[in-house]
Amino acid sequence: MKHRIILVLSAVFTVALLSSCGNDTTENDLPPPIQTEQEGDIDILTVLAPRIYAAVLNRAATEMRLAWSRGERERDFELDITTYTTTPIGSHTTEERDNQLMRLHLMLMAGESYDLFFLDGQPLLPLVRSGFLMDFYELIEQDATVNLDDFYTNVLQALELDGGLYAFPLGFAFEYIGINSLLPESLVDRFMAKSSITNHEILEIYNDLKQTYAGEFGHLSLGNYLSLSSPAGTILPTMSSFIDFDNRISDLNDPHFISFLEEAQHTFAGVELHFYRGGWGFPISGWYVERNRSQNSVFMVKATMLHPITVLIPVIDTEKYFLNFIPVVDKYGRFRIRENPYYGSWGVICASVSSDSDLVWEFVRRLISAMPRDERLYPGSVFGINSVATPIKREYFEENLISSIEWSAIFGDGPTLTGMGAEREQTIENAIARMAYFNEHPVVFVHKLPSGIYEDPLQALLMGTRTAGEIAQELHNRMTLWFMEIE
Repeated sequence: MKHRIILVLSAVFTVALLSSCGNDTTENDLPPPIQTEQEGDIDILTVLAPRIYAAVLNRAATEMRLAWSRGERERDFELDITTYTTTPIGSHTTEERDNQLMRLHLMLMAGESYDLFFLDGQPLLPLVRSGFLMDFYELIEQDATVNLDDFYTNVLQALELDGGLYAFPLGFAFEYIGINSLLPESLVDRFMAKSSITNHEILEIYNDLKQTYAGEFGHLSLGNYLSLSSPAGTILPTMSSFIDFDNRISDLNDPHFISFLEEAQHTFAGVELHFYRGGWGFPISGWYVERNRSQNSVFMVKATMLHPITVLIPVIDTEKYFLNFIPVVDKYGRFRIRENPYYGSWGVICASVSSDSDLVWEFVRRLISAMPRDERLYPGSVFGINSVATPIKREYFEENLISSIEWSAIFGDGPTLTGMGAEREQTIENAIARMAYFNEHPVVFVHKLPSGIYEDPLQALLMGTRTAGEIAQELHNRMTLWFMEIE
């Protein structure tokens, strides 16, 4: 029974892989043959990654190669990267990514895979239960130069499965949400009284607005970002919080989840599950973007990227269009983190169990160091000195956050620290203290689910053909069966 679902997936992956053979690709797009880890006097590390990581991966490889040439090792090092585009929005598709990930699963089952690869939306639990992945806890324990407490252990614990750490987060951030200041005072005050908020509470405020003030505010969408501008982005993180992946227990028939589905059904009535209303939008903004968004969104979400000042620092020289940016939490009050960089992370990396563990961990350590120092000064760089995300290693936190604040004050598109004078340093210190407090808070990892579990039931919910209670029970039954199949 243990390998039943894996065999089914294998067949699906094979069909999809064959169907993609006619696509036009360049030589650089074709995945290289998997090489042995050692060829002559060279240690080769193979990596599969979204293209967004290519520059920082090469930077880490260069630093590792230089260190070896200075006497750390008598061998040479080479990084062999296969990249793919991951743009699942608008007119773009995920075909290239999906084909690469299908090939990855086939190689894992054959026992010969990339040494390192990014999780990138794959369900983690089946990979763990199949024994494909290396436990990073073991790598940390074997390294005499680091201790577990050198990292944010609350974030590592959120990724634990079966007592092991099979996916390593390079950094993390939280989703902060603010409310439109132009809304009725009663609803703004209701939001302002909170220090954190759940998706359920967000939908309740939105639906109350639409019911009571439809004439004036009925044209406003829910939010500006992936996690609020589509039904899937709003429902699935909450659904994940009603599932205990470590103990493989579904609580999706809980009355609180049913109540949430009722709110979601009202909010997104008649909308396709993966439809993005009003564009997807980066969680990146300054005052003029906020001003424009205030004309069409009830809420604004910010995560990894700029503008950190509007989240961490009270703005004193510019009108605020969105107020009280607070963390989004699950039903237990845990801050949400995801593996996607656009959701507030620097990526979650996995290692094949067949890889050279020493080589893998040495490179991952270089990568942990390289990402906070990434200096690409453009908004699309979701990590580095223009990101408010926190590196997983504690020693890089404060310097990285100060760099982010300074960067946005100089190059950003909105409210800066100009004119603060003597208050400037204290304001930055307050921002650091607030983020340091958040970083120690309990967190929850938003696990990805196989789409076959939720696609049809949730679409039926949004079309109004079935009740929330019926959908919740079906989702619970499907999730329970899935857990049984991967045992």
